[in-house]
Amino acid sequence: MISNAVKYNRDGGTIEVTCQQCDAGRVEVAVADSGPGLSAEEMEQIFIPFERLQAELHGIEGTGIGLPLARSLTEAMRGELAVASSPGHSATFTVRLPRAPDVTVAAVQPPDRSPGPAARADVPDHPTVALDVLSIEDNPANNGVLARFLATRPGTFYSTPSGSDGIDLARRQHPDVSLLDLHLPDISGEEVFTRLRAEPATAGIPIIVLSADATPGTVRRLLARGASAYLTKPLDLQELGHALDAAARLPAAVPPDR
Repeated sequence: MISNAVKYNRDGGTIEVTCQQCDAGRVEVAVADSGPGLSAEEMEQIFIPFERLQAELHGIEGTGIGLPLARSLTEAMRGELAVASSPGHSATFTVRLPRAPDVTVAAVQPPDRSPGPAARADVPDHPTVALDVLSIEDNPANNGVLARFLATRPGTFYSTPSGSDGIDLARRQHPDVSLLDLHLPDISGEEVFTRLRAEPATAGIPIIVLSADATPGTVRRLLARGASAYLTKPLDLQELGHALDAAARLPAAVPPDR
């Protein structure tokens, strides 16, 4: 939406981006420009794939699929994308999305080569079983979300951005659950999965795959190989909570040296 606000604006025009809570369960992000605006007919046409309202005649680059794709993605996240315009003056595109569950802010350890506990929360009256959770994930923002979410549950959270470090940490700490990204900077997540399953000390640790790869073949393959769950990004934290609860009900895996 912002790129369109730039491309279709007037010379010396302005763009305003705002974000606010629109009701108890949703937030909205609005992008307003000072361009030529849209007629009622044009506002219907802009969401038709490959419809560019003769923009190609004015030398404006594009394919005509940006807004249709943005609307489809928004609706897939249970939201809506709307447009309002004053012909000849401006246009405002607004995305409304349901809020993610509130989480308690916790201190997060920046990813490094010597991973350790990132957050701990002991909540004796929380209905969830205490779990020590290892996250093998190289995106600091994703680890931050996981740390804040898991701080609301009893147990210890460990994180590392490296696949090889994740294997070593799993050997040493023997977590109750491992959260595994598939795209890591040193070795692939599938290789990490293979090594964890191959070693007696880590073979019984439930592995929940967290990946942006939603390819059906990849999902089926990892589940067939024994992944406890396969969750796609952006994460649904409620779904993650259910997957952790399911992992907590699995028989405890005791390493040979215990």
